[in-house]
Amino acid sequence: MSPLSAKIKLILWRHSPLLGLVYLILVLAIFTIPAGYYFFASRTVDDGLAVVLRALAYKRSFRQVELARKELQAGRLSDAELILLQFTAESRETQSAQLTTHALTEAHFMLAEIYKSQGKLNKAVNAMVPMLEITPLNYMLWHRTGLLYKERGDIDTAAQMLLEAFKQAPNHPQVTEAYIEVLDEGARYADIAWVYDQFRRALKRAAPMLLVKIGTPRSQFQRTIMELADIPIEHGVYTRVCKLFNLERGDHRRAAIPSDMLDWRSERKQIYMQCRFENIYEDVKLEGLRISGKDGNDVILRFGEEQVNYLHRLDSGGENYAEVCFNLDLGEIETLEIIYSCEVYELSESVMRIIAKANRNLSRAGGLDAS
Repeated sequence: MSPLSAKIKLILWRHSPLLGLVYLILVLAIFTIPAGYYFFASRTVDDGLAVVLRALAYKRSFRQVELARKELQAGRLSDAELILLQFTAESRETQSAQLTTHALTEAHFMLAEIYKSQGKLNKAVNAMVPMLEITPLNYMLWHRTGLLYKERGDIDTAAQMLLEAFKQAPNHPQVTEAYIEVLDEGARYADIAWVYDQFRRALKRAAPMLLVKIGTPRSQFQRTIMELADIPIEHGVYTRVCKLFNLERGDHRRAAIPSDMLDWRSERKQIYMQCRFENIYEDVKLEGLRISGKDGNDVILRFGEEQVNYLHRLDSGGENYAEVCFNLDLGEIETLEIIYSCEVYELSESVMRIIAKANRNLSRAGGLDAS
């Protein structure tokens, strides 16, 4: 306790013991209320306070990026550029949090797009290159930078950049197509055949995966705070977690939730479910639930827009998140399946023609049989 605080306490205590007691209670409350909320409001590692702080960091990180996006959409390129330059300079010096890094990545993407639209390809490349050192595992960075080098006419450097993107996301169709097109400009037919073979292998290995969390709603106090903070995800207190492997691609697919995830009761008959999809590069849609009751009846619960919150930022290399809220009497459920849709990856016809041409040339050279 500081000398000033001790002096105030002594004066209050001498003149009125009651005021002194009130002072002590207020001082203790300053420290005990936040601690109490932190440890008891949510009894899981994923506590409410941490979620609020994450959401605030998220909003702060992307606030300037979204502002610049609005200026860009309105055609005010110079204003958007100024906002982005200020944000990138401040972020590189003061922040290193993951969310801020994602926002910083998007800011550099937008700067590159501005310079590209103005025909300033050198400035566009220079806007992207610094981020390769900050987030080297973001395949979109290598992909976009490679395309800029290609447009600038530096095919060899473009091929190096796109190769790195392909190594990180070998089952991504756009990344694969861009790399094959650059290889075609250099007549690198053996490399084209190798890339196509790796793409097909990767599709078999990297089937979609789904991390599912199920739990009860947070308290009204926590929800009020998080609604004010405009948190896009994580409204639940998740007590059951599982990971589902080797999901199918396509429309109206189903993924069964293990029965042990439903072995608990929700007093309010309301549960929250958060789904994180992996190995899916585009938007995924949660359509509903197929519920089999213990009475033998099946029910399809379709999700409306008011029930599902999505968070997906492709440019940031972010994953697909979706959170669902619904009311269920868990005591009546026998089995539960998620109904979802995600894209089937295929290469374009133009790229398939390049691959066929590569195979023909290799066949003539004795390297491969034509296919």
